[in-house]
Amino acid sequence: MDESTLPPILANAEEIDADPETARMIAEADEDIAASRFVRCYGEDEFDALLNQFAAQSKAS
Repeated sequence: MDESTLPPILANAEEIDADPETARMIAEADEDIAASRFVRCYGEDEFDALLNQFAAQSKAS
């Protein structure tokens, strides 16, 4: 996605290279979205809880 198609809130976002585990999780999320499976978070607290769950699962593996 180039800068011209980013929403204004992301105009100053910095692109970074994800570590392998994060890249894998992003790829899985992309596959879920393509298959019409997705997770919706309603608010920052819910999103943080989801991220904490992913972190816990990652440590357990």
